[in-house]
Amino acid sequence: MSDGERDDRRELFGIERRKALIGLGLALALTLGAVAVVGEVTSYGELLKALRRADRSLLPLTLVGELVAYAGYLVAYRSVASVDGGPRLRHRDAGQVIALGMGAYVVGSDAGGLTVDFWAMREAGSKTHEAARRTLALNTLQAAALAWLATVAGVVVLARGAGGAALVLALIWVLAPPALTAAAAAAASDRLAPRLLEPSDESRHRLLRKARKALADAVGGVVLTRHVFSHPRRYLGGVLGYPLFWIGDFFILWSSLRAFGFHLDPARLVVAEATAWALNFVPLPGGGAGFSEAAMAYTLHAVGVPLSQAIFAALVYRAVNFWLPLVPAVALLPRVGRLQESLRGTEHGEPDEDAHLHGDFGLPRRKEAA
Repeated sequence: MSDGERDDRRELFGIERRKALIGLGLALALTLGAVAVVGEVTSYGELLKALRRADRSLLPLTLVGELVAYAGYLVAYRSVASVDGGPRLRHRDAGQVIALGMGAYVVGSDAGGLTVDFWAMREAGSKTHEAARRTLALNTLQAAALAWLATVAGVVVLARGAGGAALVLALIWVLAPPALTAAAAAAASDRLAPRLLEPSDESRHRLLRKARKALADAVGGVVLTRHVFSHPRRYLGGVLGYPLFWIGDFFILWSSLRAFGFHLDPARLVVAEATAWALNFVPLPGGGAGFSEAAMAYTLHAVGVPLSQAIFAALVYRAVNFWLPLVPAVALLPRVGRLQESLRGTEHGEPDEDAHLHGDFGLPRRKEAA
């Protein structure tokens, strides 16, 4: 066996297997720790009572939500990847990349999933900065879909006369996404984007040069995102896929709550989940295990769910959309080599004649020669 093959067995997508196992153990410990903390706050008696009253026949509904979410993600992923002459990923390849990315998220936090997306774009024929910008565009669209769904939900919550913590959370989502969207639109404008997309290399400081290139890639991702929204019929999957993903994700949480005997109206549920997701935005060890369950439980509690039911709903929700994806990811690990070869044979579409995304700013479209 060659040294390269040994390295591949030790490390995949920049995530060392030994560290991945440690991360999984840490994630389990943190999850149990979160349950223990919530149990101290609400009393273990209330937790046991909620568990005994659970209607387990409703739990399979969470899998329906996961399938809907996965389908929406797949549609959006393929559509956004193909923007302006990008790779036209096959359904099977895109599905495998997504499954691997979800597994990498568990063991490597958000950075793990981003690493897999970047790797897939590179293998499919994109050069380094183009791959980075397409990867960031995928994640920008995903976040934007959630943010604007939360804005609509926040308006509904306010219209119904919410008070207390629910009022505060709703106000945040009504105000923040429009402000962030305006800032992103300014950065991606025809006036400012060309200067940001071509950072100067004159700085003597290496870190400063890297920071400028990272900013350029971030703006490039926003420019790609703007192009998708500017051509909704052409990239319909990119416009509708991520909202469908989040609807499926909301259904997982709604079904989890129903299984433990609580009905939460959709607007409050969306505000609660969006807030928990935002709190977990910074990459944390073990994919944010423990913290994410606690954040979800307390944001649900903030909008009216008893804490004993909220923590179990959060645990079921995380089991379905966090732990369950490990199964297909692990099953696909022996096939990564085949996936890599398949991605290398991906065809690219023609560049959009009405796009000023890459060609005008000096980004080549073909993969660097080996």
